[in-house]
Amino acid sequence: MIMNNYSVKKKILAAALICGVLSAWPLYKTFETNTQKKLMLVNAQPSQEQIQTTIIEINSAESTVAETVHKEFNDEHDQLLLELQSAFPLTDNKWATMNEELSVIKSQDDLLIENPEIVHAANDHEIVIKVREILASYGINPARVNVYTVDEPSSGSFASAGQGFDGTVIHELKINIAKLPNLTSIIQEAIIRHEIMHLLHYDSLEHSFIVSTLEENGIEPKVYRLHPTFTSYCKHKELRADLTAASDNLEIAQAFQDDFLNRFNENPENYAKVYASHPSLKQRHEAVSQLAQYLQAEKQVAVV
Repeated sequence: MIMNNYSVKKKILAAALICGVLSAWPLYKTFETNTQKKLMLVNAQPSQEQIQTTIIEINSAESTVAETVHKEFNDEHDQLLLELQSAFPLTDNKWATMNEELSVIKSQDDLLIENPEIVHAANDHEIVIKVREILASYGINPARVNVYTVDEPSSGSFASAGQGFDGTVIHELKINIAKLPNLTSIIQEAIIRHEIMHLLHYDSLEHSFIVSTLEENGIEPKVYRLHPTFTSYCKHKELRADLTAASDNLEIAQAFQDDFLNRFNENPENYAKVYASHPSLKQRHEAVSQLAQYLQAEKQVAVV
């Protein structure tokens, strides 16, 4: 159980956010977005004409697909967080206190740095070296992220990101060297970028604060875990990690497409299965496929 006392410095290790590993909990309601968006990426199939019109509109506002993806998914995340907290009302402004303290912790974190320096050890696995280089490309200080490997061939996890707090934010990135190196280089990169998005959005830390606040106020896991607002919040974080990781890189979007199709080929019956913590592979595949169409259209408009 994650313990959290906001007035005392305690180490909180959040549950891992795993790319490609789906929760065993079934979900009884299909996750759907609920905010107006320019980009039709989830549960939608825009025509090529609609896509072209949207790109022209975005560009005329001197914006990009990547900026629009980040804004729209961050706005929706904030809305889902409000809905979750409204679904579980707490006394004495406990949600407001949690939000404020989490905001302060994030604002004081030094994850990002100008001109990050990359330092490797002589015995570093090549994929750990790759992770640090990708971290630095986002302006992240690689020294602030504990990148480590595990050898777990029976696990379904390729990689996972975790965060905690012991007076400063703890950032961790775990790589399963029994699984991730077996994928193509570009799919490896896509998965790593997905996990980095979780770090940049402080998803694991926020999740642990929410869970701790709920449980400290007498709300048991069996009550909140399958509540529609909680599952929608969890699933949205995974879609946001997919789509923000690929938002400025068509090759990464196509790598996600390939990854999800490969998983479908390995186990077709799991493709459309609905879970509590992750969207279905079908939904994730359709979303990144739509994103790829927007990115392709953006490139074409730029050429013209």
